[in-house]
Amino acid sequence: MSLAKGRTSSFEITVEGTLRYSKLEQGRFPTPEEVEATLG
Repeated sequence: MSLAKGRTSSFEITVEGTLRYSKLEQGRFPTPEEVEATLG
């Protein structure tokens, strides 16, 4: 997992090069539970 500056208004979670969550695709920020599930 790494933290990188993204595009404007984006929030993405990428794990080992695989996009796991995209605010731009979902239209919203993830819930804390979704973040935990994405990283777990």
